[in-house]
Amino acid sequence: MRLPYRWVVLREQKTAGALSRLLGTRAVQSLLHCVDALYDLQQYLRFFTPLRARTKERRKLEALLFVHFHKIEKTLALPEPPPLFGTSYLGPLLDLLDAWEHSVGDFGAIPVRAALGALRRYRERVGQRLAQEFPELSSRLDCRLVRHPEATGRSEDGGTQRLTAGAFQAEAAAMDFERFALLRHSVRNFSAESVPRELIARAVRTAQRTPSVCNRQAWRVHVYTSPEDKDVVLRTQDGNAGFGHLAASILLVSSDTRVYVSSGERHQAYVDGGMFAMSLVYALQAQGVVSCCLNLCNYFFQDVAVHRACRIPAWETPIMMIAIGYPAAEFQVAVSARLDTEAVLSWRTL
Repeated sequence: MRLPYRWVVLREQKTAGALSRLLGTRAVQSLLHCVDALYDLQQYLRFFTPLRARTKERRKLEALLFVHFHKIEKTLALPEPPPLFGTSYLGPLLDLLDAWEHSVGDFGAIPVRAALGALRRYRERVGQRLAQEFPELSSRLDCRLVRHPEATGRSEDGGTQRLTAGAFQAEAAAMDFERFALLRHSVRNFSAESVPRELIARAVRTAQRTPSVCNRQAWRVHVYTSPEDKDVVLRTQDGNAGFGHLAASILLVSSDTRVYVSSGERHQAYVDGGMFAMSLVYALQAQGVVSCCLNLCNYFFQDVAVHRACRIPAWETPIMMIAIGYPAAEFQVAVSARLDTEAVLSWRTL
């Protein structure tokens, strides 16, 4: 059995009580706050991608492409798009496509197809105004689109799509999401049945509809299924005693910090990753799979251990683990009382 990371789980140490009391003192907590903040800072500075970065790394180029072409999509989706827009970020987007061509060259990749699709729809929208006011940009854009006509003609590529209120409302009315959401509980009693890979993949595919900053989709899902792997992974999480080993699989949701481009996005990994994790839980529930979210509220040394034990890249920020499986024939769940809505909801007049 692999035990190098056993030390990170306090409840498994003989000195757990004493060490826990020590870590809980005000002085040590103040020190840990400072050290944890420095650790988070160095992680962010080490892996984030500046908006004007000249990079050849595929994942970072993908992120920058998403940032720039999504601006075009968002503007095209406005009720009344300006007759001419986007000239400030059209050049950088074309520069990124040039960099992609030189360093990666895969023009069948989804971010590139989407960028080219958005550019084609942008060209259709601005017409000749771009050529009249910014002839050099217009020439660069036309050259790029002519070189890749095959990558811009599919409906799933970038740009916009037209929906109707009637169709949307009819679909929404056919669902009972309130009942579905009220059905969700954290389940800690699983059957021995395994969850098929195809089912997990389908749930992840559904959860990918989760919104994220500039549609950058930083989330990643790591699946651990063998008893040995689950044992190693669960040792890095302090909150699964008595049931974690019963789960069919343990999912580790993380966020790729390389897709974030400014200090203003320093917390976005947790926002995007957390929203995705909730979508994933619902997508699994829709297929009859129950789950229990396991927090990763870790000190810096525990975060290091999670990366090493779970074999995830250093640039990924762990968000949470999720124990999943089919429910036992009968099982108990915590009631988990919720606050009154009035305690959460505020109507504001400014």
